[in-house]
Amino acid sequence: MGGSAGWVLLDGGDDSLVEDDELDMLLGSILDALDDAHIALHLGRNVSSHKERIEKARQAHASFEKALTELDEVDEETRILPIWHYWYGEAQKGLAAAHQRLEELGES
Repeated sequence: MGGSAGWVLLDGGDDSLVEDDELDMLLGSILDALDDAHIALHLGRNVSSHKERIEKARQAHASFEKALTELDEVDEETRILPIWHYWYGEAQKGLAAAHQRLEELGES
């Protein structure tokens, strides 16, 4: 990213800024797990085999769980950041979506 687009405001009441790269390093594997989960969930809707749909939904579920576990393991300084709360909420929503998809496919 170039210019000011590479900066993220972390706290509405604070003018401190952190580069996206720093957040990526801090939350890198978590974001990778979330990306993997979203991709698996999406791809699972676009395959013809029922077995493959279930497999993708399970992959998504496992990746969302991994992201939540890793988010739970970060230090307190990170947990107070608004971006942490955002990604935690996204992981929770994704896990619920993967669980719902598994139920739709007859898996629990």
